[in-house]
Amino acid sequence: MQASLHDKLEELKAKLLNMGSLVEESILESMKALGEPDDSTLKRIYDREQVINNLELEIDNFCVEVLALYQPVAEDLRFVVSALKINNDLERIGDLACSIIKRINRAFSNDKDELNEITEMAKIAVKMLHEALNSFVRKDVPLAYKIHATDDRVDTFKKQITRSLRRELKDSPESTNLLLDQILITRGLERIADHATNITEDVIYMVEGKVFKHHQDD
Repeated sequence: MQASLHDKLEELKAKLLNMGSLVEESILESMKALGEPDDSTLKRIYDREQVINNLELEIDNFCVEVLALYQPVAEDLRFVVSALKINNDLERIGDLACSIIKRINRAFSNDKDELNEITEMAKIAVKMLHEALNSFVRKDVPLAYKIHATDDRVDTFKKQITRSLRRELKDSPESTNLLLDQILITRGLERIADHATNITEDVIYMVEGKVFKHHQDD
């Protein structure tokens, strides 16, 4: 007997939450590595990324199957559409975790002041992702709006840190590679926050049917 649409949507939610927990784990490990980088963390994140990539394909195919076999409408249809978009955002965050971790060893060999600022930025981005996933699970639109507004804090951090690093590039050309890695890590954290914001927009769309586009990057 064919499973009900409700059962399929619950299964889809479980798959997304599993993927979300893996992505969140990779980001948390990347953040911890800001203070104590090591090769074993790099390997774990890269191994986990393969699992995340496989899950993305599995969830994409599952969504297509639900759309074809059950032809959901109204909020159920918005749920599946949102799941497809959240799936893509989570996979991109996993990619960003890999990009960040591979730069950490050389980026913070002796620059503790910049490390502290970037660590604070990372904490905000990680919390945004965690709360964005909570808003999805609970269909919590007020929480989604709250997290959406938090993105401005990350943007401000990114601008401040990047401005400081660019000044250092002019003053210390011998440190160009190290400083460029720090700039790229900062950019990666900003993109993680952007993807978390995208998830909140999908939650708003899923529940309210409202298209709430994120502001464009400056």
